[in-house]
Amino acid sequence: MAAARCMHRWLACVPLAVLGIAAHASTVKIDLRDEVLLSSPRMVLSDLAKIDAGDVRLTQLIAALPVGRAPLAGHVDRRSRAELEVALRGQQFPLGQRIEWQGARSVTIRRESRALDPALPLAEAVRHVSAVFGPQYAALELSLATPLAELALPPGQVECRARAIENHPLRARLPVWVDVFVDGALYRSVVVTLAVVARQEVYVARRALAEGDTVTAQDVVLGVRDVAGLADVAMKPEALAGAPRLRGALAQGQVLTVRQVVPAGMVMRGDRVAVAVRNHGILLETVAVAQADGQLGQMVPVKMQQSSEAVSAKVIAPGQVRIDGR
Repeated sequence: MAAARCMHRWLACVPLAVLGIAAHASTVKIDLRDEVLLSSPRMVLSDLAKIDAGDVRLTQLIAALPVGRAPLAGHVDRRSRAELEVALRGQQFPLGQRIEWQGARSVTIRRESRALDPALPLAEAVRHVSAVFGPQYAALELSLATPLAELALPPGQVECRARAIENHPLRARLPVWVDVFVDGALYRSVVVTLAVVARQEVYVARRALAEGDTVTAQDVVLGVRDVAGLADVAMKPEALAGAPRLRGALAQGQVLTVRQVVPAGMVMRGDRVAVAVRNHGILLETVAVAQADGQLGQMVPVKMQQSSEAVSAKVIAPGQVRIDGR
């Protein structure tokens, strides 16, 4: 087959007259096979039929004419006489040659194949995820979450390469795209879904805490937990300082996360805050209720006691806001 392709490349550059081929009309007999099994991704006519053009060199030329791509590994294709004749006439088929079809009316085309070993893309996905995330956790356990669909490959050297994934907090299920190469050429891509267990030293609540409660070292304990299933990033052990407050309730044994903790100096909706009102050089102080969350320097709406309307105030300290008048 390789020799036929080399012959085709050489003959395609040589005029037929140089080859000593008669210019008068003659018959080319093409004996179409019923079924063929191919190993190459591209087909030439001799893959599908026996050819007799009455001249050795002309027969070699016609036999080496390309007739399309072979089906993917594991797939089946069919080509009729008419389809093949259209393909031949559209290329370098010698003028004046009449085709005499023999054999089958159409040919069934199959591609040599073998099943991809699922251990190969799985190993590549695990390798890549371990390299990206491994240093961030005390322990990282990765396994196949769902079986891979069977993938047929053509003969050749198989190599799997995982696509780059973003370095974001891990989840309990992680899809990883893996490209499958055969003899250095990309053939197909598969998704490997990994089940993830990522253990990390985190803060765990000793007791149940309510929204707005402060969190101290006496309220939590350090422990190694699986954080892959958390909806947020776990708070790092060195990050708990200054007795921060909770945005929401924390159950006993629950992992403390970054979003559950209010930044230092932040005012939360529903907090009673001290309000300093400066107007015409006179400083007045009163009490109000914050109507929204706000950090230091931000403006938040507050509602004064015995008032139905909210006014805008600037957060100047934990539990303190200021309204600047004229």
